[in-house]
Amino acid sequence: MPYIFVFLGDDTIKINLKGLPFKVNKIKIDNEQVAFEEVFFENDNFLIIQKDFTELHFIG
Repeated sequence: MPYIFVFLGDDTIKINLKGLPFKVNKIKIDNEQVAFEEVFFENDNFLIIQKDFTELHFIG
C-alpha cells in the first residue's frame, strides 16, 4: 500500500515517497516542471524542497 510521509522543518519539507504504483518521471512545483538536478533526494527516498509552494505534482 502506497504512503507518503511529510516531515516539516523550518524552511523545508522532507517528503518520503514509498510504495507508489509508478516510477516518478517528472516533478512539478506550482505547475512548473523541475529538473531532478534542482531538487534534493536523500537516501533515494526523501525529497527535500522549500516550503514556499502551493502545488506539488508527481508524474509517472
